[in-house]
Amino acid sequence: MIQKRTVIYRLNFFILLLFLLVSSCAIRPHIKSKPAPEVDESKQQQQQVSLPATPKYRLGFGDVIEVKFFNNEKFNETLTVRPDGRISMQKVGDIPVAGLTPGQLRKLITKVYAKILKNPEVTVIVRNFGGNQVYILGEVNSPGAIPLQRDLTVLQTLAQAGGYTESANLQSVLLMRRKRDGTIAARRINLRGKSAEALLKSDIYVNASDVIYVPKTFIANVNTFVDQALAGFIKPLDVYLRAAWYYGR
Repeated sequence: MIQKRTVIYRLNFFILLLFLLVSSCAIRPHIKSKPAPEVDESKQQQQQVSLPATPKYRLGFGDVIEVKFFNNEKFNETLTVRPDGRISMQKVGDIPVAGLTPGQLRKLITKVYAKILKNPEVTVIVRNFGGNQVYILGEVNSPGAIPLQRDLTVLQTLAQAGGYTESANLQSVLLMRRKRDGTIAARRINLRGKSAEALLKSDIYVNASDVIYVPKTFIANVNTFVDQALAGFIKPLDVYLRAAWYYGR
């Protein structure tokens, strides 16, 4: 009798449990999952930040380049771009290179040598960059290019050029520099009659491609002088000005 009741109790318990499970499923709200938002690829691409293209290096005065010919090694050369923006190569003579990228120069040399070689394969490598120089001209003992060093000043550049000559006018030394907008800033520097302490205080740091000119006579109008130099009236200053500033630097 007891066992029969136990079985009945267990059966009722399972029926109750089944009823509760069915009821919970009936009253539970059906939640729909939201679909993932569609990604607009066009908008996503527009939101990406576009980086500016890296400017290509262009050859200029003082650059040292190596030209290699595959299967024609006798034509291999290491050359320095002259102040007039040209190089001299075997069999073909002068080639204008200033303002060209190394890739453009490779195509130009390939085209020129195709007249004397069969299917020339050329590689151009820049071995040394001449833009990191300062040019000092005029009444100095060793005019020309001075390698740019850290914290180099006008007086230090003058010293590296061997100092000034007896005919130098130190009241009118010019420092010429090309600005970002392409215009030229020329500054007159007076190095005469000053104490060593005063000279050191007024000394100026130079930048790459600056041109320092030590004249024989006093320069009254700086702007007129620079215009005349660029027009070719003052040699060899005009060559250095063009080489430093107008060949794609």
